[in-house]
Amino acid sequence: MTTQTTNQPKLVEAQQRLLRVVAYLGNNVVTGVTNGDIAKALDIPAPYVTRDLANAEAAGFAMYNAQTGRWSPGPALAEIAGKALANIASHRQKIEELTALYVPK
Repeated sequence: MTTQTTNQPKLVEAQQRLLRVVAYLGNNVVTGVTNGDIAKALDIPAPYVTRDLANAEAAGFAMYNAQTGRWSPGPALAEIAGKALANIASHRQKIEELTALYVPK
């Protein structure tokens, strides 16, 4: 049995790579990208990119356009972004309410 000497959790290389691939899709929303584009830009072997994109697609984080052969961000990414922006907006309103209540004019 091995004990971990730091409080940092161990990062999993495959998961980190998948996150990099999904993040890269965000740079190419309109035009999309090919597996080869991603592999070259991120210096990842193409078979890994193919596997990562299949996993991302299954989760809704990537969409494949069979007509163009290109990948783009999936609807799950837009949903997460929308929720994050709504959450920020809701907290902004609360901060403004508290500021109006507690900060003298």
